[in-house]
Amino acid sequence: MLGKEIKDPYNMESRRKAIAGLGMLPLMTVIFKNKVTHQVQAEDLLFGAGSVSGYEIHMGKTSLLEPLKPIFRIFSRSRQPVDVADGVASENGKVWGTYIHGLFENDCFRKKFLDSLRGKVSCGGKSPDTQKCFNSFLEEKEKEYDKLAALVRQNLDMRKIYSLL
Repeated sequence: MLGKEIKDPYNMESRRKAIAGLGMLPLMTVIFKNKVTHQVQAEDLLFGAGSVSGYEIHMGKTSLLEPLKPIFRIFSRSRQPVDVADGVASENGKVWGTYIHGLFENDCFRKKFLDSLRGKVSCGGKSPDTQKCFNSFLEEKEKEYDKLAALVRQNLDMRKIYSLL
């Protein structure tokens, strides 16, 4: 979508065989029939946040129309070792794209991303206490799942459900 063109030779997404993209990055994407899904681990080459984890889910392949440096290096895909360059950024760094979803669930990556924005925008002279602001996303998510599980156990006849299983 961020590239110059999207080709859909099998009409997976529309009746058109090709459509112009937004033209924000020098790339072209071809949509295929098969969906790619992987849990991935990658090295962050954009902000230097170290290792990040996420997932890939897409139905195509993107090709660069100009040589650009990757912003991630995937080293594990579905628990198998790989060495795959992923993602690119525009020259000014304001636009970047990747096949890796869930990046902002990585605490260090999220902090480095926000710090990069904070350096470009005025925060009213205040520098937030990053230790207070950046609780672990995954810890907070687990707490919410625990609350939901307790609510379900409280309001359902679990013995009946287990007997049906």
